[in-house]
Amino acid sequence: MEIYIINTDYINYLRKFDKRVMINEEDGSTRKYVGIVFQIGSFNYFVPLSSPKEESDYVIIKNVKRVRKSVVPIHRIIVGSGNNENFLGKLKFSSMIPVIDSELSLLDVENIKDNKYKLLIQNQIRYIRKNKQLLEENHARVLYNQKSNNYKDIKYLQNTVDFKLLEQKYQEYKTIQEVIIDGQEQHASSKED
Repeated sequence: MEIYIINTDYINYLRKFDKRVMINEEDGSTRKYVGIVFQIGSFNYFVPLSSPKEESDYVIIKNVKRVRKSVVPIHRIIVGSGNNENFLGKLKFSSMIPVIDSELSLLDVENIKDNKYKLLIQNQIRYIRKNKQLLEENHARVLYNQKSNNYKDIKYLQNTVDFKLLEQKYQEYKTIQEVIIDGQEQHASSKED
């Protein structure tokens, strides 16, 4: 299991059809979001990682601030327990999108200059690898099936991207890219002649 960066042009293309697709930056910064990839059916799905948010990720229980429990669309990455609990971020399954391999780049963790961020990513990778099966079966596949089967009584599905629509747009994008590549190759071979 690796951490990837996704091409902004591809994100912008999908956002034309579903505004619930996350913008390829976090909190207005220039840092692109990163994520992991699971295979669901015949598609690879990119699941974005996100930083903790004070207003949505924490709850006060008996005057003690605690991290909210994970739910199907959002898995919170927590290591340790009790007073030694460390919240490393979350996987936003409600924002996962089908992705073409050519639109992904492997995150070069070893060359991250910010040591705190590098350590965070390394810890996230360790956690994700250890919990890969749980994440795939209890989050990615469950949410995909719920949304694809149009379960109307599950409220969080309203904030989940339209997987079937995005799969169609993925296919269209892939076809456009293949036509562009074919045209470039034909143009290059005609120059050689």
